Amino acid sequence: MSEPKSAITAETLKGSVKEAIGKLIGDQNVVDEGRAQQKLPKSAVKPKNGSET
Repeated sequence: MSEPKSAITAETLKGSVKEAIGKLIGDQNVVDEGRAQQKLPKSAVKPKNGSET
C-alpha cells in the first residue's frame, strides 16, 4: 500500500529546508541533496552513515 500523505509531505518539507540551508551557507551539494530529497518517496531516502567523504 502507499505511504501516508503526511510522510511524503514531511520528506518534501525536509528537502526544502535542506535546500534553503544549502543556499544560505553556499554549499551546492546540500542544495542538490535537498532538491533530490523533495523528489524521492520516503522509502527511497537513505540516511547518511557518515562514511561518505
